[in-house]
Amino acid sequence: NRTPITGGSIHGLALRDGELHLSDAKAGKIRVLSTATMKEVRSFPAPTPGTLAVGEDGRVWVIQGRSGKEPFDRGGIQITSYSREGQPGPAITDFEAPCALTFDPKGRLLVGGLNKHSQVWSYDVSGSPRKVGTIGAEGGVFSGEPGTCGPRKFHWIRGVGFDAAGNLYVTGVFGSWYNALIEAYAPSG
Repeated sequence: NRTPITGGSIHGLALRDGELHLSDAKAGKIRVLSTATMKEVRSFPAPTPGTLAVGEDGRVWVIQGRSGKEPFDRGGIQITSYSREGQPGPAITDFEAPCALTFDPKGRLLVGGLNKHSQVWSYDVSGSPRKVGTIGAEGGVFSGEPGTCGPRKFHWIRGVGFDAAGNLYVTGVFGSWYNALIEAYAPSG
């Protein structure tokens, strides 16, 4: 099925339980479509929404962009959450310039971005969000021998995700916007 969204500016997609969640930055809302019909079943307001992820409980976590005119490639200002119906919930404000979100197999929210730490942070979001771990070397590519690339030496994290086997994938950008690196890590690390 094809559903044109005229005038929209889609900056995030997430699938969960037969629903496709879209963050429409231009309209300032999250749209939810049925994957069976590709018809919109609900929507709710969200200021400058970007990348998003949906937890097993149906809570939508979305990166809030800086402004309507600032590009998302510089990272957002915070991560906000909404109930399945769109009621605002807890936010994550301690991660600088978030760009990427995903849930790990244990239900923790993983966040990556353009922060000075160059790490992926994991959060327990079962109640009030709290940071419970990190993945990657503090300082990323600037740690150890600065400028030397290697395992867990991330830079400008643009994407994170998992496959069915529990392997973690981290996408980063090195040097220019045209040099992307995708690294894979087994569940054992």
